[in-house]
Amino acid sequence: LNSNVTLAKMAANSVDSNQYVDGSIDTVHIADDAITSAKLDTNIAIAGTLGVTGAITGTLATAAQTNITSVGTLSALTVTGEITANGGIALGDSDKATFGASDDLQIYHDGSNSYVTDAGTGDLRLSANNLRMQNADNSVNYIKANNGSNVELFFNNASKLATTNTGIDVTGTANADVLSISEGKIIGNSGNLQLESTTTGLIYNAANGYHTFRRNGTNALQINGGSGDVSFYDDTGTSQNLKWDASADALRFVDNAKATFGDSNDLQIFHDGSNSYVKDAGTGSLTLRGTNLFLQNGDGSQDYITCSNGGAINIKHAGSTKLATTSTGIDVTGTATMDGLTLDGANGKIYLPQTPNTFNWIG
Repeated sequence: LNSNVTLAKMAANSVDSNQYVDGSIDTVHIADDAITSAKLDTNIAIAGTLGVTGAITGTLATAAQTNITSVGTLSALTVTGEITANGGIALGDSDKATFGASDDLQIYHDGSNSYVTDAGTGDLRLSANNLRMQNADNSVNYIKANNGSNVELFFNNASKLATTNTGIDVTGTANADVLSISEGKIIGNSGNLQLESTTTGLIYNAANGYHTFRRNGTNALQINGGSGDVSFYDDTGTSQNLKWDASADALRFVDNAKATFGDSNDLQIFHDGSNSYVKDAGTGSLTLRGTNLFLQNGDGSQDYITCSNGGAINIKHAGSTKLATTSTGIDVTGTATMDGLTLDGANGKIYLPQTPNTFNWIG
């Protein structure tokens, strides 16, 4: 352009891309604000750096650029390809990084807490060969998951529960409101296995089926969950020597199984298969006490001996009294047959009935 060409001699819209060559119009020859947006094409190809102090509206399409230093504030940005952010991506409180067509995965901080949220219909999956959940400076473990091995739960950085190939391994005490074991076992590998209640008691609830307590693999105690019967086994674990029969309210001993009392089994009650015994096998006496005592047959229909408190002792034959004690001696009903009769004392007497012909002396 020279001094002979003035704006007054140029018609409106007479200068276009056909009237200049690349580089012939530069910033030196364009006054500030001389070209408005109305005079710019909808698509501007720029080689080099574009500096914009105002707002860019619409779609900004760029060729492959390795560095965009700043784009100001954008209401939305759609990027096709990979974003490399060497300095990090800074989002404000409650601003979310979302993933998925319906923003299913959301990562954000609400000003107080941080969240990784799966808001969709699928799962939230964390994948790693070895997974660690730790505190903020990675000095304390919460959960450790090892590929092909165990998962550990920690308390104050000390492992308390670890999975094993057979179940779990608890270090310390396991407290539970309810422990349900399906066809399993409770095994004490070392030391004593203790079931303990420190509050109101320990309840073992046996449902239907047999619940068996064993020692060294042999039965020791068995509970029938259906009938309520409780059986105690002998030392071989094969014979139920003692059984509580719940329906009969009876404690049953098998033949030769004894109920014993005393430190040395002094008192023994048992049945040997033929006879029953109440036996004092110690050094003391066998004492029977009662306000009134009766020695009877098996069904209680006939007395053998009756003892009345403060009264007579009656010895019977076929249910009839034949000898009874009295305040002066004895009273015999019937005939007293004896090998001899000794009267004690100087004034011993024999009283004979006064009825004639009723006393026979046989010498």
